[in-house]
Amino acid sequence: MEDFEFKPLAKGLGFHQTKKQVEETSPEEIPTEIQWATKSMESRGMNLLEEEFTPPLPRTANPPQKLAVTENASTAPTLDELIKNLEKNRLPTEKANINQKVVAEKLYASATISWGAGFLDGMLILALTLISFITLLSITNVDLVQTWTMAYSPMLAISSVAVLIMMGFVYYSVHRIFLGATPGEWAYEQQLGLPKDLDQPSYQAKIILRSFLNVITGFLFFPILAALTGTDLLGSITGAQLYQRR
Repeated sequence: MEDFEFKPLAKGLGFHQTKKQVEETSPEEIPTEIQWATKSMESRGMNLLEEEFTPPLPRTANPPQKLAVTENASTAPTLDELIKNLEKNRLPTEKANINQKVVAEKLYASATISWGAGFLDGMLILALTLISFITLLSITNVDLVQTWTMAYSPMLAISSVAVLIMMGFVYYSVHRIFLGATPGEWAYEQQLGLPKDLDQPSYQAKIILRSFLNVITGFLFFPILAALTGTDLLGSITGAQLYQRR
């Protein structure tokens, strides 16, 4: 406190004037820079007050939202409209299925076993059986002619017939499952089942059953019955019907 010096108020600071004296001060005594600044601020403030306020977006309360909900509710499809749309979507698929059935009926007709196709398939099965015998003998180095002439036995005949039956079963099953027909049936424009049925596993099982019954009965039993009755008995039993292409 000893270091501070208190000085009296001087005129230069302006504290010597009272409030009345300040109000009575003429504008000439106020500097021109201060007068210009105060006038510009007043003019700017008046201009801002004179400008009209325009909000950027109209902001409303809850009623428009309620209207939007009611509009969406009015435009929502009813149960009857949904059912009609489902029926319309089903119609093309049903028409496509009907068209496939009509095309199948026009292109294919039920047929019986062809003797020409059976003879050609029998020749091919016999050839495959001989090829398998030749392969077996070449591997084992056994003379088939000498074996048949010198030591004939029933087991040799049974084994030969078993190989023939096995080759026939594989021949019919593989060709009919993957190609729809054997070479003999293809030559006589026949096939087993319609094209839409060949991709179904259940129909492939029917084809295997038909091939098994055909070879196990000696290849000739069911063809003779089909020739006598005029119907495809194997197709009726197994469900794998033989068709003729028109």
